[in-house]
Amino acid sequence: MQDVLLRYTLSRDANVRLAVYDATGRRVRELAKEWRRLEVTSIGWDRRDEGGHDVGSGVFFARLEAEEQVLTRKVALIGAH
Repeated sequence: MQDVLLRYTLSRDANVRLAVYDATGRRVRELAKEWRRLEVTSIGWDRRDEGGHDVGSGVFFARLEAEEQVLTRKVALIGAH
């Protein structure tokens, strides 16, 4: 099973934070917290939590924060990793 690939494009250079949350709102994994330039960016998530454990199937939410903007998208994982 492949990693989940999350892609985004910024409208300007910005501090970025990208994290995955479970359906209860608990942060599962922080994928990025860094300064990013205006460009298309792809970040992989290996379907593991902060402790390195496979999260299994379920509904998760990818939350991207860039300066004052926030974007959240649903991610559904099906099947074993």
